[in-house]
Amino acid sequence: MDQRPLLPSDGLKKDPYGAHEPPIYQTSTFVFDRAADAAAAFAGETAGYVYTRINNPTVAAWERKLAALESAGTGSEAWALAYGSGMGAATAAILACVKQGDHVVGVRPLVDNTFATPVLQQPLALGADLVVQSSTKYLGGHGTVVGGGVIARDKAFVAGPLLGIRKVFGSVPSPFDTWLLLQGVKTLELRVERATTTAAKIVAVLAKHPKVAWIRYPGLPSDPGHEVAKKQMKGFGAMIAFGIRGGTEAGRRFMDALQVAKRAVSLGCTDTLIEHPASMTHAHLSPEELTEAGITADLIRVSVGLEDADELEGDLLRALDVAAAGVTVAAGR
Repeated sequence: MDQRPLLPSDGLKKDPYGAHEPPIYQTSTFVFDRAADAAAAFAGETAGYVYTRINNPTVAAWERKLAALESAGTGSEAWALAYGSGMGAATAAILACVKQGDHVVGVRPLVDNTFATPVLQQPLALGADLVVQSSTKYLGGHGTVVGGGVIARDKAFVAGPLLGIRKVFGSVPSPFDTWLLLQGVKTLELRVERATTTAAKIVAVLAKHPKVAWIRYPGLPSDPGHEVAKKQMKGFGAMIAFGIRGGTEAGRRFMDALQVAKRAVSLGCTDTLIEHPASMTHAHLSPEELTEAGITADLIRVSVGLEDADELEGDLLRALDVAAAGVTVAAGR
């Protein structure tokens, strides 16, 4: 039921009252003047809004922005649907591609572009059929909202099976959440470029530090993903993974000694976020599952934010010194 245009334009049409920002249509349902108007809208004969689980003007504005972001510079249109979380978006994308009894022999290339963002990589231009975004991360950018999106070049796929999955499972974002995303994404390019520049500086320091056992960052020539990243990305991003010598205890001392970076999961925020995956995001996995997933006890993941680069570097170096000294520092002190 294609009930409103999914156009890669910038937000809503001009507000009748001249509002600079798109209004928040914080409503669950929409009323009609006549029964015939309601029937036409539900039948998809007109482009009206009927129920926020299906469509909403504020959500639609964010969807058009998502589509525009992922098709920018390619000369082709894209179509998008927003979801209540990145996992909701990924699940819907997979379920919409298959049905019970299918035997998959050719598949739709699907790319999770959350880490790279549309600023650094354009998967549709590289041949992907579908792009998934956890808009919780860089698109929102301020740690205030949870959301996701699926972007495709196939309008029929988006308006058909993908929209059908969202209607049935109900993984729709709220109007207020999408309004927050519309605000956050305005600074996306500035934030990504700043964080990427700082990350490169931090990596250069960590790669030479004696307390760092290993480091993964696509900007390093030694990184397994370097050549691919250099070929298809405009920058190497702001995500760093490294191993700290001394195992879990050294990692705990390092984490507790941080004063500028925040001990938190997620990524893509204005703040630098650091986590120990084995004891945080992946703590539910068995030792065997952790090994299979490549989650080692010494792994530290860093999402570089917008702090002053020198200040952040100093914070990390102080924390590494504490870890090396084998002393415990109270968190945040």
